[in-house]
This record gives sequence, C-alpha cells and structure tokens, in this order.
Amino acid sequence: MVGSTGHRLPGSAIAGGFLGFFVSGAVISLYGPSAPAFRRIFEVTELTSGLPASVHPLLAFAGVLSWVWVVGRVGPGPSLSAGMVVLSCGAIGVALAPSMPAVLGAVILIGAGFGVLANGMNTVFPRDSHPRTAVRVGWMHGAFGAGAVLLPLVFSLLGHRTAFLLVGVLGFAAVPLLRTTSGPTATTLVAAPPRTSRRTLIWFGLLFATYVGMEAATHTWMATYIEFRGATERAAAQWTSGYWLLFTIGRFVFAPLLGRVAPGRLVRMVLPVVVALLLLATIPAAAPYAMAAAGLAMAPIFPAGMVWLARALPGAGGATTVAVLAAMAGASVSPFLVGSLATAAGTASIPAGLVLLATGCGAVAHQVRNHVGDGQGPVAPTPPARDL
Repeated sequence: MVGSTGHRLPGSAIAGGFLGFFVSGAVISLYGPSAPAFRRIFEVTELTSGLPASVHPLLAFAGVLSWVWVVGRVGPGPSLSAGMVVLSCGAIGVALAPSMPAVLGAVILIGAGFGVLANGMNTVFPRDSHPRTAVRVGWMHGAFGAGAVLLPLVFSLLGHRTAFLLVGVLGFAAVPLLRTTSGPTATTLVAAPPRTSRRTLIWFGLLFATYVGMEAATHTWMATYIEFRGATERAAAQWTSGYWLLFTIGRFVFAPLLGRVAPGRLVRMVLPVVVALLLLATIPAAAPYAMAAAGLAMAPIFPAGMVWLARALPGAGGATTVAVLAAMAGASVSPFLVGSLATAAGTASIPAGLVLLATGCGAVAHQVRNHVGDGQGPVAPTPPARDL
C-alpha cells in the first residue's frame, strides 16, 4: 500500500489516469515540432514561433497552485476533469487558431490545465490503497512517455492542426473517467506535512529539482553536444528521438519493479548508472550511445520518487505540490546553468555539467533515505523539530 489512506480508486478513474498521462505527454511534445509550422503559416519570427514553449510552463505553475484551491472546494474528480477540459479546449484552440495571438491564447489554457493535471494526478494516484498501486503509477508515467513519442509522429504525418485536435478529442474522452476519481478527503489531498516532517519535504523538493533539472538539461543540450562531436544536424536530432524512445521504454520496463523493489532503493540504484553513462559521453565515439542510454536509466526516477514521497508523507497530499513546483523550477534553471557552462568553458563541458547534476541528485537521494528509509514497510519517524 502506497499511502495509509485506505482508499481504493475505481477502475474508471484508473483508466482516466492512464489517458490523462498520455494526453499530458502528447501535448507537451508538440511545441517544438510545431514552431516551424507556426512560423510558416502565420509568417512570424523564429522567436515568436517558439513562444508557446515558454508560455506553457508559466501557466503550468499557476495550474499547479490552482489544484490546491480547487480540490479543497470540489474534490479530486471534478478538479481533475476540469483541468482536462481546460487543456482540451486549449488544444482544440491551437488546432483552429487563425493567428499566432490566438495560438498563444489557447496555449494559456493548455498550460493551466496541464498544471492542474500534473499536480492532481501525482497527488491522487500514488495514494490509492491498491496493492499494485506502485506498479500502476510506473505504467501511468510510461503512458506519458508514449504520448510524447506518438504525437510527434502524428504531427509529422498529418500536421499540427490534426495533432492538436487529436489531443483535444482524447482529452475530452478522459473527462468522464477522471470525473469518477474519488479521494480519501479533500483535506488530506492538500494537507501540509507536520512541522517535524518539513526537513524531509525540503529534501524531496531538492530530489525532484535536481532530477528533473538533469533530465531537462540532458534532452535540451544532447543534440548540440552530439553535433559538436561530429554528427550531422539530422543525426543529432535522431539520437535525441532515440533518447526519448529509450526513456519511454524504460518507464514501461521498470514499472513492474516498483512492485518488488522499494522506490528509494530503485532511485539510488539507477543514479550511479546515469552518472557512469554521462561520464562515458565525454568519449566522442561513445557520446550518442551513452546519452541515449542515459534516458533508459533515468526513466524510473520520477515515478519512483512520487511513490517514495507518498509513502514517506502519506497524509500530506500538499507535499506533492511542493515536489511538482520544485521539479518545474529544476527544469527551468538547470538547462540555463548547463548552457552557461558550455558558453564559458566550451561545448565539450556539457557532459560535465550533466554529471554534476546527476551526482547532486544521487547525494540528495541518500539524504532522503537517511530521513525516511527507502519507502518499503513502515516509514521511519522523522527527527523532531530541530529542523525548522
């Protein structure tokens, strides 16, 4: 049992969770491929065509915080379904948009809905009392990756309008399923951890910030580094696609392990592998293979971390809000830091920056383990209030 809520989610809600994760991964994967289409269709500058990718995370922050307010008033089912309605309307808005300002207006809806879903789904589903919840959470995150892999393929065949329209249709199909999502209590889902657990929450926040930062920096700078090592621009892009494919395969491959291996142990097992692969990327001939394989090794860390958090602080659903916000902060800051290092020390230093992030993540994971154990069996009590 992941949390101590004793609450079992209905099968329809679980199905809605899988579809919700798929749609979330699908929509976020379309901004990059769509930028050239926006530039061509709406005759805008390169900078303007890339604005959706910047607008989305800003509104996602707002959506993450909105979940806390909405679920406390109407409960998890209406909150998740409302977030999906907003995201779906935004996706259909992009598909039908006659101008770039209309696209940006629709992306505001996508980002806000995405933030509600990111916080809500990662709060509710890991706290289901089903004995195989940990495995389900791993599979759900695999569905996120599957959406991120498949929708760019739809885009490449049928264009951005069809791809965003499909996201909207799938999103609306998930609404009645998500509407059946129940929760232990709305108060539990937004409750802050007790004062004696705040140091634990800080360490979990650092874990998600360093991990997601490492992941974001890797896929942001991977193509640049591989091209620097001698690959063509097309080949570098293909290796980046390979990274995402292995990442998604890893989500599905590692999911069953979450039912057998304590989540904290799994996180601490794979992080040294990530460090070794990123170090191997300093060898020019090995760089593309090593960085793509790093995606496979990174795959279980986020879902395992969410299960670990739910087991460590089972009665504090509000802890997920802190974790998701920390993850978004890491995704925003770390690519900039690695890019700054590459500017100052040269492109060859990119793996070194990634290794530092991975090493830091591993150090934080050990600190979390010292506070709460690996998340298997009874949770160790946190030290009393000497922390904050």
